[in-house]
Amino acid sequence: MEDVDRNSPVPHLYADSIRADARSVIAASGALIAYSGEKTIDYLNTRPRLYCVDAFAGWDPETRIRVRVVCARPYHALFMHTILIRPTNDELEAFGEPDVVIFNAGQFPANRRTTSMTSKTSVDLDLESREIVILGTEYAGEMKKGVFTYMN
Repeated sequence: MEDVDRNSPVPHLYADSIRADARSVIAASGALIAYSGEKTIDYLNTRPRLYCVDAFAGWDPETRIRVRVVCARPYHALFMHTILIRPTNDELEAFGEPDVVIFNAGQFPANRRTTSMTSKTSVDLDLESREIVILGTEYAGEMKKGVFTYMN
């Protein structure tokens, strides 16, 4: 891995999405249109650039959780930037260790030869390590499902 963009501003994520994926376009409304594609996290270490988003899930400061998303596609970072609560600069400075980390390696398929693995798609939640690992699907909504599953 050569480069990690941490908490990039929206225009930067738009620009990287357009540069990184020839199929991504900006709609007349200004929304980014990105295609999800087909459904060992060491895969992320092979990517030329990673995106890291630190944010909160849940509006109540007493019960919200700190979420860190590590992904290889800028559109995934933009999606999470949009659905999670963005910390203020002071909150970001004091963010500390996240309550849950999502590793989105969706372009890399799960190994069907693994015991009980029946698909190339796998979304795994480890409550002990507080990690969510996504393999074999580039559908950004899986990250949202993982966070809200963790919260419940």
